[in-house]
Amino acid sequence: MKTKTKKPSASETLDKIKKYVMIAAKQNGKDASQVTIAEFYDTCGDEINEWTLRKLGGFSAIMKAYFPIAEKDLALIEESKEYSKYINKLERRVGSKELFENTLAEAVKANLAPLPKIKVKSYKAPKGKAVEREIVVMLNDTHYGLIVDPDEVGSVNKFGWKEACRRTALIIKETLEYKLHARDQVSRVHLLLNGDLISGVIHNLSGKTQDLAVHQVNGAVHILTYAIAELAKEFKEVQISGICGNHEDFPHKREGGRAIQEKYDSFANLIFYSLSVAFRNSKHVTFNFPKTPYAFLDLPGGRTLLAHGDTVFSKSLGNPGRQINVESISKEIKKFNAGEILKGKSPVKLLLLGHVHTFAHFITDDGVEVYIAPSLSGTDGYAHSLTINTNSTGQVVFESTEKFVMGDARLIRVTQADEDKELDNIIPTFTKQLKF
Repeated sequence: MKTKTKKPSASETLDKIKKYVMIAAKQNGKDASQVTIAEFYDTCGDEINEWTLRKLGGFSAIMKAYFPIAEKDLALIEESKEYSKYINKLERRVGSKELFENTLAEAVKANLAPLPKIKVKSYKAPKGKAVEREIVVMLNDTHYGLIVDPDEVGSVNKFGWKEACRRTALIIKETLEYKLHARDQVSRVHLLLNGDLISGVIHNLSGKTQDLAVHQVNGAVHILTYAIAELAKEFKEVQISGICGNHEDFPHKREGGRAIQEKYDSFANLIFYSLSVAFRNSKHVTFNFPKTPYAFLDLPGGRTLLAHGDTVFSKSLGNPGRQINVESISKEIKKFNAGEILKGKSPVKLLLLGHVHTFAHFITDDGVEVYIAPSLSGTDGYAHSLTINTNSTGQVVFESTEKFVMGDARLIRVTQADEDKELDNIIPTFTKQLKF
């Protein structure tokens, strides 16, 4: 027995017609009153035919009854026409261009023979001894404990414990990320502490431009302990070499001028001793703190001399911010090397300096490289009084190989670290506590 299918009522059919009109309007981006019968049939398919529409009065009658023509926005219509003209013109232009390009491509294919396939050989590391690399990072003229009020220096610089910690952290971060592709060839990293680590108690003693000496020393130990710990996590061997600058002089040792004897009797060696105690159980962390106002490094590329620049080489160095006398410092290095050779030592091939807060890098006439790094602390009141109205800050990291005592070198501009809170994860800001 066949079941009769119930036919939809006229009102149900009318609802379907209205629904398909609305769908057609949406698909064609127009008002429902503007839908054509062709657009309606494209939407409803075979579900609604012409005979069904006639029984309900015809498509036009339905549209007039349920979708009366709205008041036309003539300006909008005119704008739409202009858009249509532009699109048609653009399509013709693109079509012509594509036709030309396709025709040209076919002509090229038909008349030119294909190029032979280029075979690229896969890279193979050269056989033989691997390159030995050592990384050197130098901290000089950090002046931990110095306070620079930006309002006093024309807003060219600001320096306190936050900036000191973050700028040093940036140096360590850059060192950890330096030439990662060759890290497996690095046997040792050197951290050079090249003088003026703290602001000291030698200038402006009545002003508030530096913290108490105890905070300066403790703050330096705080910062450098975190720095060495980060390096020790990454490198097979960490060697710290340190010498004293003029800002670490004890006031009673200056005798109205710069200390030139027993230079090691200074605040710097309080810091150095504390660091050696902190890492006394770390077998791959070693220390080199000589009594001389300079220190030697045996790098893969040759013997290197670390000197602050306030005593030895100070006269020949002068002030590179005004003038560099290459001939004078060349003679001074030759004289120094002559003494080393008489002692049966190798001559110095690289001289690392600080003190003058100026960047310079040059090679003397007998091939000795001289590198002078700027400061970490930047322009202070004293520098500003000398009409220094810029803030040249930076520290150096480089690699040494058998071929190059100072190979690829990077001067790290440190003021970019001042507002980077992420660097606090490497070295937290020192808060003047009296215990670590």
